[in-house]
Amino acid sequence: MHCPNCNTEVKGIQQFCINCGTNLFPSKQTTTSKSSDTFIMIFLGYLLFNEIISFAIRKFVPNWYEAPAQYGFILLSIIGGATIFLLAAAIKDKQKKTFAFVIAGVHMLYILYMNIDWLMTGF
Repeated sequence: MHCPNCNTEVKGIQQFCINCGTNLFPSKQTTTSKSSDTFIMIFLGYLLFNEIISFAIRKFVPNWYEAPAQYGFILLSIIGGATIFLLAAAIKDKQKKTFAFVIAGVHMLYILYMNIDWLMTGF
């Protein structure tokens, strides 16, 4: 067997290369960690985007709560509620993941409930 990093011959069953220290048997958590990191980065990016757009709507649109901009604001809230599902998907433990999806679902229902009046009055 040879080290994938420095091509040093490795004898026996060693966890790390004696020449460069590379882990010769990386765990499978590395790949799931990358997907978890992606979910979390999407969520954080959305939070930043949401706050900037919400600020702009409140600051620059006169009477935003009566204007068509209110629907953009509501849409941002609903999408924000849905992005919490990304965090739930990033959890590795199956029991905790299930619980997190339940919490995300309840949170999403709450957001819809809080915005239903605005949605219904516009139609």
